[in-house]
Amino acid sequence: MSDQVCYNWGNANFCWGDNPYTWREVCLALEVVGDSAGDHIISPNWLDAYNKLDTKKKREFVTLICKVKKQDELTYYKEFNLKQEKYNNKKAFARDIRMTVEDVLSLVKVEIL
Repeated sequence: MSDQVCYNWGNANFCWGDNPYTWREVCLALEVVGDSAGDHIISPNWLDAYNKLDTKKKREFVTLICKVKKQDELTYYKEFNLKQEKYNNKKAFARDIRMTVEDVLSLVKVEIL
């Protein structure tokens, strides 16, 4: 999905209605899901999906995780050792990735063309 334009309306970095997520955040969640977006989110390995993102998008996604969890970013980076990409607890980090994607995408109906 990285070669497609997800939503491009003045970069669409805004929230709408009572949805707390911007279009950019929705697009980022979709990029992690990849081709498995639809009624059921299926990704065999959430950590691999995250690792396919470039460095800038990884930072943005961690910011999104912290927004969903209502947690401080610096604390989160230290907790999972994300700076060195060592992932102190891979299972918990993968669970956070999945939870974030599911939370963000549950609030919007997305159609991939």
